[in-house]
Amino acid sequence: MTEATTSIEAAHLSWAECERHLYPIAASDPSRYQQIIVAVRALADEMHTAESVEQLIAMWPQATAMFSSVAAARGLLAQALPREQIVGAAFALREREISEQIQRHARRGRIEAARESGAAWVVLDESGKLESGLIDPYRCTEMHVASGLAVISQVQPDPERGAVMFIVLVVKLAPLTGELLDSSPGIEDWTEHARLEDFMAHRQVLRDRITSRQIGSAG
Repeated sequence: MTEATTSIEAAHLSWAECERHLYPIAASDPSRYQQIIVAVRALADEMHTAESVEQLIAMWPQATAMFSSVAAARGLLAQALPREQIVGAAFALREREISEQIQRHARRGRIEAARESGAAWVVLDESGKLESGLIDPYRCTEMHVASGLAVISQVQPDPERGAVMFIVLVVKLAPLTGELLDSSPGIEDWTEHARLEDFMAHRQVLRDRITSRQIGSAG
């Protein structure tokens, strides 16, 4: 692990910890809740030029000054607000936004490559390993390029038995961007399987159904 990676992970954990402590404070004090939310959003907006976590980390030394400026600009009573937690939560929020932007860009790149190559299906995201169970939970989104219908498969714990649960469902995505259009397009709702073999077979059936449906529509 490089020093840069360690620094990014440390920053992520620190910001997440601030966020975790902030919202219980806000919930317990309704009179300050709105001010806290406004401060977090405004401070995150101040970091709109940051396009990577490394750039966020570079902004961290100016965080206190940025907080004071944002509070003054919006008429917030800075000394009455939990500055450290607000600053960390704002950085955590902006970090998530950057991650989402990167993911959107990656999805579009994969879709464009699939369309150029004439591929019928494209994997938009995939993480974890099926054979790892809950140690490294699997998740995959495969989109039918022409229709935007996507098969989502994932591994989650069964809350009743504590065992591995294999899940498959179909959603409708925008064919050019991969953005969600319909979480329930009427192809297949959330289905759970206890056995990997059943899950794999069901996933292939769904892919075949979607492909056949599009061929039929084209005909």
